Amino acid sequence: MEEEVTSFFIQSITMNRSLHALAALSAICLFSISCVPKRKLHAAQNDAATLRADSAQFAGQVAQQQSTIGQLKQQIADLNKKVEDLNSQAGQLSSDAKNKQNQLNMTKEQLAKLEALMEQ
Repeated sequence: MEEEVTSFFIQSITMNRSLHALAALSAICLFSISCVPKRKLHAAQNDAATLRADSAQFAGQVAQQQSTIGQLKQQIADLNKKVEDLNSQAGQLSSDAKNKQNQLNMTKEQLAKLEALMEQ
């Protein structure tokens, strides 16, 4: 009976060693197989991080460009208002110039009439 117990323990120990060896071999195989996908995973994660950073940078640039566009549109509106004001002033000045020219012509006519009366 002692022999059976001893034999059983020896078999258990041998089986445990075999299981440990099998587990170690499985771990080595799993590790060596998973290295390539792990590298790909890290590369993909790095690419994703780079793309996120680029996206954030581009979003900032877009916001800045939109702000610049808003400022330029306001400048255009201000300049268009100035052009309208200047056109209005030009029209008013043209009208004033015509009135002054008419007054000058009337004054010349009156002067010519007065000169004609004086010569008589």
